[in-house]
This record gives sequence, C-alpha cells and structure tokens, in this order.
Amino acid sequence: MNMRKKMFLRAFPFAAPTIVTSGTELVDLVQALTNWFFVGFLLAAVVFVIIAAFQFLTGGGDPVSLGSAKKKLIWAVVAIIIAVLARTIPLVVENIITGTAPPAGLPAPILVSPANGATGLSTTPTLTWSSVPGAVAYAANILGVNTGIVTGTSFTVPAAWGLTTGTTYSWSVRACPEAACTTPTLWSVTRIFTVGAAAAADTTPPAFISPTCVESDCSPTYSTPDTTPLFLSTTDENASCRYSSADLSYDSMFFNCEAGQGTTSHDCNGDFGGLTFPVGPWNVFISCQDTAPTPNKNTSANNLDIPFTVIP
Repeated sequence: MNMRKKMFLRAFPFAAPTIVTSGTELVDLVQALTNWFFVGFLLAAVVFVIIAAFQFLTGGGDPVSLGSAKKKLIWAVVAIIIAVLARTIPLVVENIITGTAPPAGLPAPILVSPANGATGLSTTPTLTWSSVPGAVAYAANILGVNTGIVTGTSFTVPAAWGLTTGTTYSWSVRACPEAACTTPTLWSVTRIFTVGAAAAADTTPPAFISPTCVESDCSPTYSTPDTTPLFLSTTDENASCRYSSADLSYDSMFFNCEAGQGTTSHDCNGDFGGLTFPVGPWNVFISCQDTAPTPNKNTSANNLDIPFTVIP
C-alpha cells in the first residue's frame, strides 16, 4: 500500500463495527457512514464543476447551455455544503448520547491514532488527530487522568501521568481558539486504548524437543538398516534447519533439511549429497535458526546430537 493511500485511510477510517454494543461504537458507526457521504458528495461536486466548465467552454454563448452550466455549479456548491455538514453529524450524535449541547466555535478534531480499542500500548503513548482551521492549541484529555495542552496535532502522554499496564483509558481532543484553551469547544468522539507490556525480544535460538527419530526409530538408541536414513527433529519454535556429520555452527553447515523449513517439524534426509553411512555407529548433528527479525542460530554448544547405528 503506498503512502498516499495510507494517509487517506488514516484521515477517513471507513471501517465500521458490524454490531453496535455501546454509545461509542454507535458514534464510530455514524462517523464511518458520514465519511462515505463526505467523500461521495465531494466527488459529486468535482463532477458537476467539470461538466459545468465543459458546457461553458463549448456552449458558444447559447443561453440554454449557460443556464445548464450555472445550475450544475449551484449543485456543486450544494454538494460541498452537504459534505461539510456530514462531518458534524457524529458530534451531534455523541452530544445527544451524552446529553450535552454542542458549544459554538471551532469544530472538533478527527482522531487518527491510536485506533479505537488499540491494545499493547506503552505507558507513554502518542495521541494524534487532524488539524482544525483556526485552532491555536489543542486540549488532549485522558478521562480521569489529566489534560494536556499542545499547539500541534500530536501529544505524547508524559510518564508522570502514571498510566499502568493492563488498564484501559478513554481519550478525546478539542480545538482551542486561544493558547490557554479556556473557551468551551466541541470535544471529538471518544476512543479507548489499553496499556500493555511490550513483548520481550526473542534472543534465544531454537531448542530441540521430543520427538527425535531416525527413520521410524524414536528410542534413545537409534538404529536402522538404511544407509541414508531420514532424521526427524522437533523445535520449540518455527525454524529453518541444517544437518552435518560434524558438530558445526548453523552457518558452517552445508546441507539444508529437505522438509519443514519455517515450521517446528524438520525432516533431514541423511544422504549428504549422495554419500552413505557404512554399517557401524555414527553421529549426525542438526542446527537451526529461528524466524525472529534478527535470527537466533544454534552453535556447536546447543545443536541436536543424534547418535545412531547402521545395522546389517
């Protein structure tokens, strides 16, 4: 998805809940629907303007053509007015639900991020919203916690506000005509987010767990009559594996396991490029790397050592 499309979807979140279970979800639904109206009527206005311009240019002074073009310009203005009014409907609905009358003045900002219902946020999340023409400052409020006043369209909650892990918070923003934000103005719709601990980075290589088998023998002492046996291993996380007759690091091994790459079950066919194991005791070593952003790899210290015997 290109950057323009991402910015457009952030500005106009069309997705709406399919089942409304709260006042907040009702407001979100109304906002999503009015976003469609907003874009639709703006597009209609553009079409009317284009057609009117074409009629002005090609009418040749014909009164009928000029009259038709003027009517289309009027409809374009009407479409723009309806599009702008559509953006105020969610605020009216919210004020009806909360029982408060909308104050006069600046319109409410449109919240951008975090998305409503977002989870796993830090204790100092950054809240962002759309700009409002004529606004000098913005008041960002986390219900029951505090309100911060900023001049831009984002606010990073300070650590001093004491947000706690596992707690859900409500937030909204209003635009202010002065730096002190003393004049009452419309609050935006309310969104919620939940603070959660950041997932710890994976810093350990894959560990080998049961079962481990040589062909169909999954006992601790493996034996097989096959001189090119199949080695089966299992890891505790998705991984890609290699095998060797020497206890080497993952990067130093040459043969990739033929099946199970990127999963937890790995099949390594021990033909070593066409070589065979004569009758007698042998060892095969399997080494893996996980799928972390920075892969963690096995070394000779934590490879899987499979001792087995080729029997007559």
